[in-house]
Order: sequence, then C-alpha cells, then structure tokens
Amino acid sequence: MTGPQSGAGRRRKGNTQELAAAKYLAANGFPHAERRGGGFGGSDIVGTPGISWEVKAQAGARLATWADQTETARAAAGDTYGVLIAKRAGTTDVGRWHAVLPMAQFMALLAEAGWTAPPIPAQLPGQLTIGES
Repeated sequence: MTGPQSGAGRRRKGNTQELAAAKYLAANGFPHAERRGGGFGGSDIVGTPGISWEVKAQAGARLATWADQTETARAAAGDTYGVLIAKRAGTTDVGRWHAVLPMAQFMALLAEAGWTAPPIPAQLPGQLTIGES
C-alpha cells in the first residue's frame, strides 16, 4: 500500500510538514533552521541552538506521547527548550500551527526574554468595590 495510510505515505507527509516548519523558522528569526528528518533520533529541525523541535502532523493528537518524544530529543541534545509543533488541521500556514512546551520551560523563556508581569491596579476598570452598587 502506498497511499496516505501507508508507512511511506505517513513519512512523506511528515517530511513535508517538517520542511514547512523549518522554512517558517528560517524566515522568522532562525536563518540556519533546516529539516533533519525522522529516523535519526533527536530533533526534527536543527540549526536553532538551544532549542529542539518535534513536528507532528498526524490525525488523532497524542499530546502526552508527543511531548515525551520532544522532551527525550531535548534532553539528548542538551538543549534548554523542547518545542512540539503540532500541525493544525485544515491549514498549511505554519504560523497557525500550535507550539507546545512544558510550562516550566515557558516560564523560563518568558524570564529569559525579560518579561515581567505588569502591576495589578487597585481597581480594574468596571470592577465594583465593596459598598458600591
């Protein structure tokens, strides 16, 4: 069988999605990003120091399994961040796909980028205080 349900068909589909993700990264701040491809172990995309990438375009999301694969690739590479890219059904626009990483890595990424939470105002717009009606 050579259709989309065969092993060869799934590999071709995966290769296409990995290449699309690598091109997107290269055009958006990672000029050396390139598809490494499955079968080698480790990250699907290389050329992004400190970040491992796992690209998935399969029907029937298996987030926990895919996240574990991403973490295994990240740890093996000694990278700081491991990002799972999950293709969004119905679109080939990589910018609309989902990027998933563990919450601890996300918070570390925000801190590294210098983000800090803005102060919370004493009263939010539209918020009633005690005694008002």
